[in-house]
This record gives sequence, C-alpha cells and structure tokens, in this order.
Amino acid sequence: MTKKKLVNTEKPKKAEPLIRPERSKKLIEFSFRYLDRNHELFNLGAPRTKNNNLGIIEAKWFIHLLDALKEASNRTVSELSQSSVHDLHSVDPTNINPKIPEQHKDEELKQFRLNKSRGRVVGFLIDNIFHIVWLDPYHNLTNCREHLKPEKYPEPDI
Repeated sequence: MTKKKLVNTEKPKKAEPLIRPERSKKLIEFSFRYLDRNHELFNLGAPRTKNNNLGIIEAKWFIHLLDALKEASNRTVSELSQSSVHDLHSVDPTNINPKIPEQHKDEELKQFRLNKSRGRVVGFLIDNIFHIVWLDPYHNLTNCREHLKPEKYPEPDI
C-alpha cells in the first residue's frame, strides 16, 4: 500500500500590511532632553532645615513623579488630556512667571499634574513624545489663588 501525500489545498494567506497607529492611539512617551534644572523657579531646591541641609526637595516627591510618569505612560495624549487627575493642557504663555526659553518659543507649552496637589510637569509635545522642560513641585509656572507668588530656593547642594 502506498502512502498518499497530504496536500494543503488552502491558499496561502497574504501577510497583513503593517498599520501604524494614529498619533491619538500611541501611548505618550517622555523625553528629558530639554530638562532645565538650572532655572531659579524649577531647580528642585527646598528650604534648608535641620533634616534637609542639602536644600533638595523631599525624596517622596520624586517617588510621586516617577509614579505619575509611569501611570501617564500607559495613556495616549488624548486620554491624558481628558484625565481628571493629570489634566494635560496648553499653557497661556502670556500668563506664566518664567520667560519661555528662546529655543522653545515656537513650541506650544503644555503642563500636566502629578496629581491634585503634588506639582506639575511642564514641556511640549512633538507627536506622542512629551519633552519635559521644567519640573514644578511648587506650582511656580503660574500664579493662582493657592500660590500667589513663586517660591524660589537656591540650587540644591548635590
């Protein structure tokens, strides 16, 4: 008895074309390329005390920052804009305390919250990449009812 060869009679499937997601479908990413920690309002300094003789913002603030960046990186730009926690939105450049750096004057400045009261991350978007310019734990970008004037601290001794 001869064995019959099994022949696959199905037509081969064509490879699916690679469909790139639209910008609104891409998750947000973060870049620190333009981070300016030398600005007097955003140098991450803090009052010097007996327990903080270096004058650097508390370590727990950095933990909140990392947690917020991790959470935000699981969202699209659109989702971050609609989030009641993070509230990504444009900033009116005529209503801010610092002068926008010359190299970013043509960019639309945006900010989002770490959470309701832990400060802001300020920068600009190119596609789905949020380029961080300033970390603002003291709400120094703009004045408001709770923050009537910017808090300035010397650069930390690190």
